[in-house]
Amino acid sequence: MFKLFSKSKSDNDTNFMTDLAAVAADFNYITDHLDEGSAEIFMSRAVSFRKDRTADEAEFIASDFYFDAFTGATFEITNNEVISAAESARFWALTDSFLDENPKYRTSVVTTLMNRWYEILMRFGVV
Repeated sequence: MFKLFSKSKSDNDTNFMTDLAAVAADFNYITDHLDEGSAEIFMSRAVSFRKDRTADEAEFIASDFYFDAFTGATFEITNNEVISAAESARFWALTDSFLDENPKYRTSVVTTLMNRWYEILMRFGVV
């Protein structure tokens, strides 16, 4: 009827984009070490991931999608040896420190992604 008690889709999208921009800004000093300007790429991927989300991902928040985009790219470049495993381990440590300093981003989704990244590093023998 009047939808007084529910947010419209555009409100949800606006809030998501605002939150996503905040995550990207907070995390920018790490992503710029990887590739300057990569925050926009991760934001774009996060938006795509959100559009294609499954029922299991319905409760994901903006930072979950952003870190999924970031770690996904990091897994790929580590596994394909575009960067060394040692360099990937350095980024893992930087990311882990960032999450310690910004615990609002250390969700269960992000913890799972960080654990998966650590497993990749273990496979390469650098941790």
